[in-house]
Amino acid sequence: MPSQRTRTGTVGERIAASHLESLGWTLLGRNYRTRLGEVDIIARDGDELVFVEVRTKTRRAWRSARRRSR
Repeated sequence: MPSQRTRTGTVGERIAASHLESLGWTLLGRNYRTRLGEVDIIARDGDELVFVEVRTKTRRAWRSARRRSR
């Protein structure tokens, strides 16, 4: 059984993918793994190839994704 953190991340990735599709982006891949890591979403926006990292926060842990805790 996946952990709560994994389930939260999966929900966030689904929401992000749905949002990108609603903007007209074409999803090409999800959770693409290499030996160097994972890309959450690979998409096409017109002529642009886009690699998306999804960060999902719960209300309890809500902070800006750009802000780093010390």
